[in-house]
Amino acid sequence: MRIYLDKQIFSHLFKGEKVPYINLLQKIISSKSNHIYCYSHAHLQDLKNDKTDIKYEELEFMEKIVDDNYLQYDSSSKDAFCYLAKPITAFTEIENTKEEIIDFTTIFDDIDYSLLSKDQIEQFETAKNFLQNFKFDFNFMKLDEVSEELSE
Repeated sequence: MRIYLDKQIFSHLFKGEKVPYINLLQKIISSKSNHIYCYSHAHLQDLKNDKTDIKYEELEFMEKIVDDNYLQYDSSSKDAFCYLAKPITAFTEIENTKEEIIDFTTIFDDIDYSLLSKDQIEQFETAKNFLQNFKFDFNFMKLDEVSEELSE
């Protein structure tokens, strides 16, 4: 049986501060011969946002549970793929990769209007003008703006 643990579970297991998680970790370790425990690309992305070096200790800890069972989801095909990669190795590959930023102002630039009706062309042009003139501000906090207490 393949079992996926999310980032929060790994973090609680890693910290080992609460008895239920200490007991769970013992059960996980003792059941590794019967179950495959996996981590995902989402774990690595979460750890990439961690500005401390504790993430490397957490990656080493994760490896004790997951070995090299790496689960990756492809949203375009709606499929999950299993790879063999230790957490620290997979993390090293994405650690310095910059995330692709979507430029919403050019999202309609490559549309072929030849098969569209006049109304559809007008709708695309209206949407294109809107995106080029609208200022997106989702007001997300930047990590350096978060208090230390909240960050912890």
